[in-house]
Amino acid sequence: ALDNMGVIYRNLGQLDLAAQTFERSLELARTIGHSFHEALSLANLGELATERGQPEAGLPLLQQSLAEFTTLNDQPNIIYSTLLLGEAELRLGRLEAAHDYADRALALCEKAGAAGISQLREKVRVHRLMAAILRLNGNLERSQGYLGECLEMLQDQTCRWSASGRCTNWHARSRHRGRRPTLCWPRARRSNWPRKPGPGANSRA
Repeated sequence: ALDNMGVIYRNLGQLDLAAQTFERSLELARTIGHSFHEALSLANLGELATERGQPEAGLPLLQQSLAEFTTLNDQPNIIYSTLLLGEAELRLGRLEAAHDYADRALALCEKAGAAGISQLREKVRVHRLMAAILRLNGNLERSQGYLGECLEMLQDQTCRWSASGRCTNWHARSRHRGRRPTLCWPRARRSNWPRKPGPGANSRA
């Protein structure tokens, strides 16, 4: 709960409150011996440090987080911590190290697949990181290729609900067959969300 509250503060731009909340969460996790929440709090503190322009302070926190998640064999959060390490190295201008972390995160994403919103979000974020690294290395063609893949992934999962209650995106429709799925919901435009399911909402697309 404290980590979620910290994320809310961070999203609202209240970074000092976010840092205090993540630190309280970390202290509590260590007190009760909860390894997962300790690793999560470390990742959140490391990411916040990078956001505040202090990636050198965030790196050791993210490395600890990655080590904890690796011990727990928590694959989604191993990807997340690896991605955050790549972003921190990029902020420091260490492109080779950033590229190495991005490569590792991308390989883990491909192995894990992108079966849900969380996995899709991380995969898109890894592709954006790789695109930024390649752009700074002067490889604009490959950078554009990664950005194009980001767009394809988002288009593939975007659910556009028509007034009839059916999804008008044939990519997503082939997965959920006319039902409004959790996977597509966050990407749908609000104007396309019917107030009530239409007459064809439960039929096959």
